[in-house]
Amino acid sequence: MFRFVGNEVIGDIHLGDWGPANGPVISELELKQPGLAYFQRGHDGPFPDEPPITLGDLEKLYPAGLSRLQQWIRRADLARARRRKSYRTAGPAIAPFLAPFS
Repeated sequence: MFRFVGNEVIGDIHLGDWGPANGPVISELELKQPGLAYFQRGHDGPFPDEPPITLGDLEKLYPAGLSRLQQWIRRADLARARRRKSYRTAGPAIAPFLAPFS
């Protein structure tokens, strides 16, 4: 629209934040191949010249990692709900002992 009315426009293709997409892939890869140099604490190289995974691997890692992440989120939500319920049903006698964990 700006270009149409005569303004100079500089285009920028923004693909968004890749962090949320890469996190499940990286964590799933670490679970599947924990021995890779990238996951070794204190390892500063050398690193492989070629990627350790193929595009086909990525097509499997992303859905698997995303599914695992969604399961962890659901479990965390369930644990928080259970903790809140236990606080409500524990009564005042145990409340002082639970306070540090809330």
